[in-house]
Amino acid sequence: MLLFLGTIFLLLGWQALSSSGKSDDESAPPPSAVTTTTSPTTTSKPPAKPAEVHIYNISGQDGLAGRTRDELVAAGFNVVNVDDLQVPDVTVTTVYWGDEAERATAEEVGKKLNAPVEKRIPELAEQPAGVIVLVTG
Repeated sequence: MLLFLGTIFLLLGWQALSSSGKSDDESAPPPSAVTTTTSPTTTSKPPAKPAEVHIYNISGQDGLAGRTRDELVAAGFNVVNVDDLQVPDVTVTTVYWGDEAERATAEEVGKKLNAPVEKRIPELAEQPAGVIVLVTG
């Protein structure tokens, strides 16, 4: 029996000696910290849909409104109507907008055509909603 207990104590001592010092866990480099970041979600309004563009030839020159349409369509504008119209007292090609939602599109069309941009005049009250371009030549 003493021999049995001696063997047990010897094995326990041997194990204590072999495990003294650093264990495998202690000698391993510390685990790297994992940092997860999330960017805040921002809710913004979707970009405003560009207004429809109506082009009216008020000059009497054939094909002028069609050429203007081709130029604006090539630039990415949504031209939905090309026609002739009689509007007195407009002497230069002018771009008109009816409400604030149309204003940005009107400004861009005006830049493209190098034309002034103005709020709609009463003579255009019966025309459909959207940006109106009156071309004079």
